[in-house]
Amino acid sequence: MTEIHSFKPLEQAILEGEKELKVTTPKFLVACAVAEKCHADPEAVKRLIGLVMENRNGYRQPNPEMAYTLLSDKGRPFMTRITLSTIADALHIIKILNQLYASIKVQKDEDGHLTGMVDILN
Repeated sequence: MTEIHSFKPLEQAILEGEKELKVTTPKFLVACAVAEKCHADPEAVKRLIGLVMENRNGYRQPNPEMAYTLLSDKGRPFMTRITLSTIADALHIIKILNQLYASIKVQKDEDGHLTGMVDILN
């Protein structure tokens, strides 16, 4: 199992045929989850920008689909929201996945919290 925290290690792990990765940074993990949720379609990710801007500017109640719950190193859940930089990271991840003809599946525990583990599917 390879630990990754950014784009280059992700790309290298896919090229080396890794099947299971441990994502070590919450922001990159949420970007992976967004890329998976949008089925590696850049247009689907771009549609999230309007929702992020509405939530950011307080026009509407926070959308539960715009947040993810992660498990900390100590096993405690905490929530993080999708931001514009998360969307930019998700678009970059999608670009890598599409170039390498791969897809990802972010693992969740029984309560739906992101665990930090990502499966690479070819």
